[in-house]
Amino acid sequence: MRILLNFNYDRNQWLELLKPLFPSNEIHWLRYISKAEDQNAHLVNHHYHYWSEYFNAQGILCAINPDVIIIMDNKSPLSIALIYAAKKSKIPVYYLQHGVLASFKDYKILEGNLKKIDKNRIEKLSELKANAGFSTLSFFRNSLGSRFFNPKIFLYLFVAKKYGERTAAYLIKDKIRIPDKYLCFSKENAQLNIELDGDIENKIHIVGFPELEKIVTEYEKLANQSLDSDYWLHIDQPLSGGDLGEDFISHKEHHDIYLALSKKAAQHNCKLYVKLHPGSFANQNLPIDNNIIWLKEVGSLASLIKGAKICSGFYSSLLLCCIAFKPTLLYKIFDISWYKNMSKYSNVQIINDMKGLENLNTLPPNPSSSETSSFLKQNGYFENEYFEEKLIRNLNS
Repeated sequence: MRILLNFNYDRNQWLELLKPLFPSNEIHWLRYISKAEDQNAHLVNHHYHYWSEYFNAQGILCAINPDVIIIMDNKSPLSIALIYAAKKSKIPVYYLQHGVLASFKDYKILEGNLKKIDKNRIEKLSELKANAGFSTLSFFRNSLGSRFFNPKIFLYLFVAKKYGERTAAYLIKDKIRIPDKYLCFSKENAQLNIELDGDIENKIHIVGFPELEKIVTEYEKLANQSLDSDYWLHIDQPLSGGDLGEDFISHKEHHDIYLALSKKAAQHNCKLYVKLHPGSFANQNLPIDNNIIWLKEVGSLASLIKGAKICSGFYSSLLLCCIAFKPTLLYKIFDISWYKNMSKYSNVQIINDMKGLENLNTLPPNPSSSETSSFLKQNGYFENEYFEEKLIRNLNS
């Protein structure tokens, strides 16, 4: 089978989602506008393509001739063009779930709190596009042909440019961007796709959450091993900058949270281990604190979580793996529904602000085995009905 993957795989977690497909399939990647923009290592025997090499989406499909296309976005003009061309060529398109937030409202809250975009990064990308002689609008027009002049398309592009692609999708429903299947972690996560894309329930297939399933499987193998519990584990996010260009809080606010967590950990005779988000690996502006250990890539996340006395974080899919097994502190950055959903678990404590963190005296308890089992079932773990089996079964069906 020849598979075309239309998304960036900078994140190792995203690459893990697809590894079950690699051994027995021919893999093609469509990731960046031009080769000059692609700074990532290439996988051996994989094939790489760039938007600027083609006149339209039909040209991509003619060159690659894929049996199936897997996407992580169906809202950008480039992705819509690819989906449209695939439908005309009767090539199935599958949307692969990623991210932990499950509502349009939550995403709008995040966007509303986004203080700024990394202008240097945006300008660099614009320069690379210009050097490649590429125009997204022209490519989109060349791909859609006469359909491009549909008033709904013009309205979508206008709203997307002014308010963002997610808002445009929420306000303007159009079958042109709907894939054949949505491969989602859980029913709760799938709600975002329903909000944005409308009447698609019959296209949603629940395949489980691969990162959670992998860690659970490893965690079970460690059941009889005694690991160190002399550290707190903080699952970090690039809230004050990173390769995503996000700046939700200032560097000082972010540093203050690190230092307050470190102080609390020290009061319990523990180090603070901070698992950095890949978007922050290159961050040279981390605070100096002898009680903090900064972690980038780690050999076994399951071992890291099992050895922790307590976990903490903001909001992320990796935190689900912590909440399943450990007392967990969630530092509330925004008023998103995810915190309310997680607060119903007895081993989760919500920290509303810095004062709440500084005044923290009582830690949440460990979850019971029944609570762990219930949590896993509700958040995309299917008790050994592994993600890769369901993913491959969906692709072959």
